[in-house]
Amino acid sequence: MGTLLEQALSAKNAPTHVIVNLPGGAASTVDPLAADLISPLAAALDLEIVTVFLIGPELESAQIAKQSLTEGVAGISNRKIAVANLKMGDPSRFAWTTSNERKIWLAAGGTENALPALTARVMDKVRDLPGSFSGFEVGQTGDLSIVERSVIHRWRVAADPLCRAACGGEKPKLVFVHGEKGALENRFVACC
Repeated sequence: MGTLLEQALSAKNAPTHVIVNLPGGAASTVDPLAADLISPLAAALDLEIVTVFLIGPELESAQIAKQSLTEGVAGISNRKIAVANLKMGDPSRFAWTTSNERKIWLAAGGTENALPALTARVMDKVRDLPGSFSGFEVGQTGDLSIVERSVIHRWRVAADPLCRAACGGEKPKLVFVHGEKGALENRFVACC
């Protein structure tokens, strides 16, 4: 992890933030590294840690977010954002909305936001494409029609408040964070 961060920071146009992506089960892998690896590494590299935690409709999602807050990366983060994944439905129906975990998250300085849903047809098409959503939007890949690029543009506009919250109000460049296949709807886009 340290080598990857050092390479990213030495690259031209290096990022100013690290976004720690914790969708669902990833918390159990990343959270144990928080105190002993992530926090000192971020301090040594003078990085601000931002945790964007996607919340789904089930109570387990809220419980995992709270656990990360009390025992993991969310607890060491400079900014922590619980994000309702709108692909999963109406957030007012999520267990998070009325949970004690939400109250604890907010009391600890956490905030809330939403990740808009991208249409299934476009999501399936961009899942395996290399590049960023901003590149898809301006046609840097010949694999997307003008209608699909328009859908991506509208999605990016809808996602802008979340990106601004994660990146401290800087005008974001959205870069897709590639991860496991098939989980596009559960991943956040890096925007710093």
